[in-house]
Order: sequence, then structure tokens, then C-alpha cells
Amino acid sequence: MFDKLIKREFAFVNYGGSYQLRIEAAEDLAALEQLDEPFWMATSAPIHQLRCDTVALQHLDANKNGRIISHEVKRTQVWLFRVLKNLTGVTQRRDTLILEDIDDDDPDGKKLLVAARRILVNLDKADSVDITLQDIRDNKGIMAKDAVNGDGVIPPESITDADLQVLIRDIMAGIGPAEGATGAGGVDTTRLDEFLVEAQAFLDWQQAITVAADAGDKRLLPLGPATSGAFARLTAVRDEVDTYFDLCRLVALNEGLGRATPEPAATTELFESSEKLRDYMSRSPLAKPDGSETLRFADPLNPFYREAVLALRDEVAVPLLGGDPDRPQITANEWRVVTQAFDPYREWQARKGGARVASLGTEKLEGYINGDMPQRLRALITQDVEAGKELSALEDLEKLVLMQRWFIDVCNNFVSFPDLYAPDRNAMFEAGRLVIDGRVFDFNMRVQDVKTHSKRAESAGIFLLYSEVTSGPKEQLFHIVTPVTARQRGNLAIEKRGVLFDFSGKEWDTRVVKVVENPISFGEAIAAPFKKITKLLSSAIDKISASAEKQLETGLTKSTAAVEKGVVQGMQAPTTTAPAPVPATTAPAPAAAAGGMSGARDVVLTGSLALAALGSSFAFIGSTLADLKSAQVMTILCVGLAVVLIPVVIIAAIKLHRRNLSGILEASGWAINARMRLSTRLARRLAPAPVHPGSFTKLRKDLLKV
Repeated sequence: MFDKLIKREFAFVNYGGSYQLRIEAAEDLAALEQLDEPFWMATSAPIHQLRCDTVALQHLDANKNGRIISHEVKRTQVWLFRVLKNLTGVTQRRDTLILEDIDDDDPDGKKLLVAARRILVNLDKADSVDITLQDIRDNKGIMAKDAVNGDGVIPPESITDADLQVLIRDIMAGIGPAEGATGAGGVDTTRLDEFLVEAQAFLDWQQAITVAADAGDKRLLPLGPATSGAFARLTAVRDEVDTYFDLCRLVALNEGLGRATPEPAATTELFESSEKLRDYMSRSPLAKPDGSETLRFADPLNPFYREAVLALRDEVAVPLLGGDPDRPQITANEWRVVTQAFDPYREWQARKGGARVASLGTEKLEGYINGDMPQRLRALITQDVEAGKELSALEDLEKLVLMQRWFIDVCNNFVSFPDLYAPDRNAMFEAGRLVIDGRVFDFNMRVQDVKTHSKRAESAGIFLLYSEVTSGPKEQLFHIVTPVTARQRGNLAIEKRGVLFDFSGKEWDTRVVKVVENPISFGEAIAAPFKKITKLLSSAIDKISASAEKQLETGLTKSTAAVEKGVVQGMQAPTTTAPAPVPATTAPAPAAAAGGMSGARDVVLTGSLALAALGSSFAFIGSTLADLKSAQVMTILCVGLAVVLIPVVIIAAIKLHRRNLSGILEASGWAINARMRLSTRLARRLAPAPVHPGSFTKLRKDLLKV
């Protein structure tokens, strides 16, 4: 393999603290055979996360489980290097394959070259030295619509031969259709063989009766050509006649033993519906049984079977037993002779073969067996199967062109992640560019389940925005996660709206639906504890203020109610009656007044003492500070501030250092090996500050002041 390559030293490149394999040219891909998976950035990834040709991803996903595994990448690399003798197209990422680059010394390469040349001939490009991806896909489409599409199934609509169309439909009707690659029903080799076996079995079975008829075999055909119709008449009422003679024997037995034979009576329920009446009549005897074991045709017969019994007499009993054409009766012994005469014919019927195709008739089946139509249909099926081998080569040829175009890009988003760290490129697993709150976020990933992803991504230690993305119909709705890695939080919160620009240029409306709180910058990490304390103090002050307002409102309400009550009482009291004098011995009011004055006095005294204590404290602090020099004061303040800030700074630094992007990728279904630490440069790369275009001028004068 390596004789196809220019010898190159493999290298690991440092991206943000993680060493990753450098993959710039096809020669670097040779390292995958030597590089163990622990040194890969990822060993497994969901294909729906990668922005790539979907068919290329399906070719990489060999086991069709919706994921790319490291061994599938390695196997593709080995195959790619084996079937190509010139890897320049892989390095250049071309979607046009030069035929001379295919190694025709390799068996697979030779098949690919033959398939490519056949396609070019089909497209009237036989002299072309290269083939494009579009050429391959056009040819696949043409073949898939043709009768010969490689699935080994010939639908009747796909051919123009009317006779073969009839044969195919007959086979489908008798044996059943085979489903082709296009979903249409048709005939394959298995069903053709089954049909021929069934047809031959039916003809062999039918041949036995034909030979007997030609030979005048009365044993197999007791009534000659009329045997078939007579057997049908016999079969129609045989069970009922047998039952009648059994009942006759029962009557004879009971008469000999002096016993009565019970007769079922008709109930009134029979008249509820004609269905019940017919059922009753069908289960009743042909005639009234007696001990003579004789069925007399002139006696009253069950109307349900009368016509069938008389036809049995005329077409079976009379021809077999002879005698009067208006035969009056048949005994049990005569009936035994009649049934035994048809035993060979009954056995022949039981051996009937080809029942599934019998409806086509002897003449048509003989035409198929003795004609050339089955061979012509088989030739079509064989041709289709052979074309399937070429179609398989077309699949591999499409894979070859797609891998030439995409394999290095896939490896640079799987084995290594250089596109994630490069400011002028975007990784395959990025969803687009988000503009929100006057800021730009270049790194956004699709997520399938916000709740599950956010729970798993907490280990990343990054401030995360989860947004609902919509554009047009509701079925296009999806979600993205955005790591906020630089600057300040600003107004980023739930229900905040923005715009996502995907890599196709389409714009999507976004709405934040979930936020995972974590420090964004060093300043925010330091300020976070103080913000929390401020929030707690603000909450406490709000509670105290609310309590005071409630007490004041309650007091005012009580006072207003008391005044209102006094006014009402004053208006209701008689004007002519003077108020009764208060006895000298009773003094509750002065006591109350004294109590109110005492309470006020206590409040004033308590407040005075509190103010005095505060004043003395401030005086002590002031006198102490006055005794200190300014340098000492600054030192004390700095030491106190350091005691508070140093732990905060250390914790902030640890939190920011622990931030990594691997948690976000793993929450999206990736198997990540390296710890993708979020360095300062990478943080700024993922969330760059918006820059005004250089051709724009800022007019700094505030027009509101003019």
C-alpha cells in the first residue's frame, strides 16, 4: 500500500492543549492503520450530526446502525488505498474520478473500472477519461427504472412481450408475487420454478384420468365421462344418506328391544328467523327412518335435500344399479355398492396435484410446459441477476467517488478536530451561526432531546443556551445548543429570540427555551458570589419592605374602620339624651391613655438608646481610624478584601479551567477520547465580538442632543 504514497512523517498537532493527528493529504490517512483508537478524538459518532453527503455517510455506516465507528473508518481507508493507485484526487477532494487513478491490478478495482466504462458508454461518453458523481447517479436511476435492475424480479409492466406478461400474471395469481427493489410485484426464479412444478403435478394427475378414459377403465371411471358429475352428486348428500341409514338401524334396534326412538320436536324459537329454520331443516333426516333400512323416493323427503336426493337417484343410482328409470327406492346394501364404486375415483381426487394452478386449465398449462415462454422468462431473470452484479459495482463506484471527495473531511471531524479550532473553517457537526442579543456565536449543534442533552452536558461546565429553531412548517422545528464561551451574559435568558444562519444561507428564527448556568468569563466568575449575596440581601429587603407595608396597611385599615364605626355610632345616638356621667370610681380610659403614653415613651427611650449605641460605635470606629495612618487603613482594607477575594478568584479560575467541549459532544451521542479544554483563544473563536465593517463610519454626535 505504501508504495503508492510519498513517504511522509506523521505528526500530532496541538489544538487548545489536545494533540491531534495532522490530516492534510491522502498520505496522512495511512497513519490510521498504525494509530490506536485512544489517540483518536472520537471513536463513534451519530451520522445525523455530520454535515456531509448523506449517501457518503451511509457508505461509511457499514452496519447501518446510524453511527460511524472507528473500525468502519479504518476499513474504508484500507479499501480506498487498495482500489486507487493515485491518491491525488483524495487530497484535492475531487468529485470527479479519473479512470487512470483506478488500480485495475486489484480485483475490486478492475470491477470498478469496467462499471465506470459501461456507464460512460450508456451515456454516450465512451471517450471520456473521467466520470462524475452525477454520471453514476444518472445511470443508477436509469437502470432502476428498467426491467433489468439487479433485483432478480421481473414485473409484468416492465416488459413489452404480451405473452410473457400473461405468464407473469398467471404465476403471480397462482403462486404469489415477489416484491422487487422498486416495490412492484413480479416473478423471480423461485416462483417460476414453483409454478412449473405445480403445473407439471396437475398435468400428471390429469393424465391418469385421461388414460383411464381412453382405455375405458370402469374401475376408475364407473360411469365413464359422466363420472365427474355423478361423483359431485354423490358427495353433495353422502353424509346425509349415511346418517339416514344409521337412524334406520337405530329404529330397528329399538323395535327389537321394545324401546321407543325419540324424535326431536320443533320449538317455537325456530320461527324467529329463516336462518334458524334452514339450520333446523339441514340437521333433520332426509326422511322418516324405519327399520327396513330403505330410502323410498316417493315418501315425504326433507325439502332441504329433496332435489339433491332425486338427482342422486337419476344420475348415480339408476346408471350404476340399473332397473326402472323411476326407481322407487334404494336400500342400505345398494347404497354401499354405489359408494364403493366411486372409491378409486375418490382416491384419485385425493391425489390431486397443482391445486394452486388448476384454475388455468389443462390446455393453458400444457402450453406453458411444452412451450418456450418459461425459458424466455428465466433468461430475463438471469439477465437481471447478472445486471445486479454490475449494479453492486455501481454502488462501490459511487462510494469511491464520494470517499475521494469526503473522506479527509470526515476524518478531520472524527479522528481529529482541526476544523473546530480554525477561525476560517467550520466543523461538520456545527449547525450554523447564531446572532442573538447583539452578539455572534459560531458554534451551534443540533440536539434531539433538550432535557436529556442538558442533563448530560452539565459536566462541560459551560454556560449553555438551548434554542428552538423554526422556519416555515412546524415539522421543520428542531433544537440547537449554543455554548456561551466569552464576554458577559447580557440579556441571554429564556424566551430571548435570535436568528440562526445555516451553512446553506437559510435563516431560521430561534427562541431560547432552556439555560444552563455556568461562569462565562473570569470577571463574571468573580462577581458571581457577590451577585448572589446582593440578590439575597435584595430579597431580604424586599421581604422586610413588604412586611412593613402590610403592617402599615393593616394599621390604616383598622384605624379607618374605628373612625367609621365611631361616626356611625354618633349618627345613630339620640340628640336629646345627654351622655351618662362617668362614675368617679371608674377610670379605664385614663388607664388606656396612660398605657398608650407609656408605650410611646418606651419606644422613644428604646430608639434613643439604640441611636446612642450606634453613635458610640461610630465614634469608636472613627477615633480608631483617626489614630491610624492612611497606609495602615489601606493595608487593613486590602487585607480584608484579599481574604474575601482570594478564595473567590481561585474557585473562579478552577471553574473556567474545567470547561470543556467534550461534554457537549458526548451529550449529542459522540464517543470522545480527548478532554477538549476550552482555552481562552478557543472561547473567543466560538463567540467572537462583532466587528463593524471597515468601510463604515461612526457619527459619534448624539442626534437627541441636537
